Amino acid sequence: RAGRKSEDVLVMVPGYGSVGAFFLHSAAELSKKGYRVYCIDWLGTGGSARPSYNCKPGSDAEAFFVDALERWRASMGVQHMTILGHSLGAVLATSYATRFPGRVKRAVLASPPPPPPPHT
Repeated sequence: RAGRKSEDVLVMVPGYGSVGAFFLHSAAELSKKGYRVYCIDWLGTGGSARPSYNCKPGSDAEAFFVDALERWRASMGVQHMTILGHSLGAVLATSYATRFPGRVKRAVLASPPPPPPPHT
């Protein structure tokens, strides 16, 4: 976490195989602009917990991570946030913003992967 007790909260979420520390240089600079910045690790990565993971690929896995982010938000007392997601983090940030639109002021998608092909 970086920054003051600002109400302008920025949550930075990394992509696959990365950790929140990926954003530390940027977080320090953004905190100087008045944001309260959090660089999180997804469950099972970096310094996060290693809960049991019994999800099927696809929507189960997506919900696992999005629900964890929502629990984290509530535990931190964050009411609204700007969420910045990189790569797979952009996919999960989009899913979070879709499921919890009242909690997201803005979503910033950095290097998101292309959407999957339509189902046939």
